[in-house]
Amino acid sequence: QTCALPIYGADLTATNASNLVYASNSFDNTGTLMLEGAGPNDGPASQFDIGGNYTQSGSGSVTNVNGYLTAAAMDILDGVVDGTGEISAEVLIDGGVISAGSPGVSTGALGIQGDYTQTSAGTMNVDIDSLGSDQIGVSGNVDLDGTLQVSLLAGFTPLAGQSFVILTWGGTETGNFSTFAWAIGNGLMFQESFDLTDQELILDVVTVTQTESGSAPEPASLTLLCLGLAGLLVRKRKPR
Repeated sequence: QTCALPIYGADLTATNASNLVYASNSFDNTGTLMLEGAGPNDGPASQFDIGGNYTQSGSGSVTNVNGYLTAAAMDILDGVVDGTGEISAEVLIDGGVISAGSPGVSTGALGIQGDYTQTSAGTMNVDIDSLGSDQIGVSGNVDLDGTLQVSLLAGFTPLAGQSFVILTWGGTETGNFSTFAWAIGNGLMFQESFDLTDQELILDVVTVTQTESGSAPEPASLTLLCLGLAGLLVRKRKPR
């Protein structure tokens, strides 16, 4: 049974260490759900425990997790899920956007206790500034597809040789993003590398001339184009 609680543009905000329990049913969000983190004068962060699945749909829908959200599964079909808290669920991004931190405003880290799956319709947003990058940490398996969207905040321009860890996992990793704008400008571009030992997905900043083609590679051909760098890199590349 699904008990739908559409919010229709109003905000449902849990503050001051609120502990919301939706014990037996699934939760349908078509508006805005905000779980606030611990403030300087508050107790622990807010928490929302759902007995069934958490589903989000609607182009303007938002789930902001700066506290803790627990569900059997989280299916994001549209809208945005973001924050610096922790999601305990099997997470599916299928038409929506996931972003750590506050998209377009500040970077942050978002934790997922479970597996993470992104379909061809899903998007992962990563912001990068002078302090670092967004990072999503997954305890289980990761299966990637769809779009990786990278934004540079506050006029920040990275330098060649810089690296940003954007995703970690504790299980296995399969797949790769099918859409990504590699070019940064000023003769620089991002280059993907999978560190299979430390279980990290890294964006390296390189000059365009460091690739054999002199242009941004497609994900499927990235390994072949970067053979000339293999002796210089200490990370183990994921085979394509």
